[in-house]
Amino acid sequence: MRSLDPNTILEYHYDLKKEKSARDICQESIRVALNLRRLGLEKGDVVVLFTGYTYMTSALTFGALLIGAVVNFFEVQLEQEGLIDVMATIEPSIIFYEESFRHKIESYLDQKKRNSLKYTFLVDGAEADRFREEVLKASSESIYPNFRPMSTINPQEDVAFIVLTSGSTGTPKAIQLSHAAVLNGMYIWWANTDNYEQLNSESVLFSLSPLRWISQLELLLQSAILGVKRICANRAATGSYGLSILKETQPTHIFSVPSFFYEVLLELADDDRNSLQSLKFIQLGGEYPSKTISEKAKLHALNARLYYSYGMSEVSGSITNDEHISGGKLQPGYQVQVLNDNLEPLGCNEYGRLAVGTPYKFLGYKGLENTEYFLPNGMFLNGDYGYFDRDNILHLLARYADLIRIGGIVLIPNVVESLVMSVPDIQIARLVGSAKSDEGTDQAVCLFLTLQTRSMTSSQHILESVKRVLRSKLQPYEFNVIHHVEIIEKFPLTTCGKIDRIALAQWVRRRYLPIDDEVRCKSDF
Repeated sequence: MRSLDPNTILEYHYDLKKEKSARDICQESIRVALNLRRLGLEKGDVVVLFTGYTYMTSALTFGALLIGAVVNFFEVQLEQEGLIDVMATIEPSIIFYEESFRHKIESYLDQKKRNSLKYTFLVDGAEADRFREEVLKASSESIYPNFRPMSTINPQEDVAFIVLTSGSTGTPKAIQLSHAAVLNGMYIWWANTDNYEQLNSESVLFSLSPLRWISQLELLLQSAILGVKRICANRAATGSYGLSILKETQPTHIFSVPSFFYEVLLELADDDRNSLQSLKFIQLGGEYPSKTISEKAKLHALNARLYYSYGMSEVSGSITNDEHISGGKLQPGYQVQVLNDNLEPLGCNEYGRLAVGTPYKFLGYKGLENTEYFLPNGMFLNGDYGYFDRDNILHLLARYADLIRIGGIVLIPNVVESLVMSVPDIQIARLVGSAKSDEGTDQAVCLFLTLQTRSMTSSQHILESVKRVLRSKLQPYEFNVIHHVEIIEKFPLTTCGKIDRIALAQWVRRRYLPIDDEVRCKSDF
């Protein structure tokens, strides 16, 4: 950051209407680093930000890194039991938190699994004076040019960040990312086979996702290292709030989970071609966007191209970026193997589990026995399911755990969902299975649908259209295992904006448990 023009604007904080220059962030970060040292924090200590994106997020992050500490952006929406378990895994030495999350932090402090914790600081509100006095205390101007950060002896092994998984399959796991891994993710984040719209001095970055998403980390690093302006919002930028940010700040490159971006698109009038005119690169990740989202994005953002990013926090970014499919050509330095259930290699056009080899070693999950996630060759079983075609293009089909298996039949949810979303009135489709009993392996299967906002077609006609498409495209034995179709108002979401398949599976499970009819027919949606 010291190599940048000190007057370069790196951040615009939308909620505060305030800018930050390279000089501001550099000096604040050094100030934080000096004060953390004075408080006794050491290399390897974990610094937790239990916040949204605040005015001091970048300074707290870089200040911690400058002394060799490890940074975690925590999932603030976790239920209390999950919060305590994840904190016990992360082992924070210091927690910075906002007033709005005081009750969660105080509940955490009331229990005993916090041997590592040395300090907590409230960063806003009436009691933030202690934070300003002890963490932001000013140093003399002469200190800044002479400050020397902690050396990183082994950037491929030293942990820089602990990033939480999405929690879409249970309690979030704590991913350990090295300095080398996060820098690699930063440099290839927007990379694509078309070499389209790489970053330059005129680029403006914005992630619509919550702070703890890997996108926020990588864009923070891009801004500080490459000197690119970034927009900061204190919460997930959905709906009218997200649209206001896009209209007022005019970003060129955005990242979003599809559901968040769709809520923004719904705020636009059908003939609005101006609100998103600044956009050049729209990257959607976390799950594949529906045809509806893609079409609405192309309708309203005429100057942009939309890419689906297939990646995960464990690899610190994207494995592929493609305009047309979930998958694509692998990013530089990545390897992917397709394996059968016995973890034996498969050939092209054969479906199987995916194992990923990263440019820099994935350090595993903190606090877990990691052997089950790694092959003897060091490749990482990432929980996905797909195949390579004859052109060596990766096609992602599903999460391996989401496959529906009944009596030797394997049904791939994403394949069925894509077929169903070809029906004009369908907005989103999700196929979910759940075991009918604790003892049995057979599953009850339900296809959940939401309809287009302005659909005037009767539900009965839509259901007939869906069944007609499935009958024509699936084998009879595949069609016959889809027991039910449910039209719902909206899908449940995880805290990071993904469709919550666990909640859907629980609904299916309750429907088939031997309980009274009143409970059996109850829906959460």
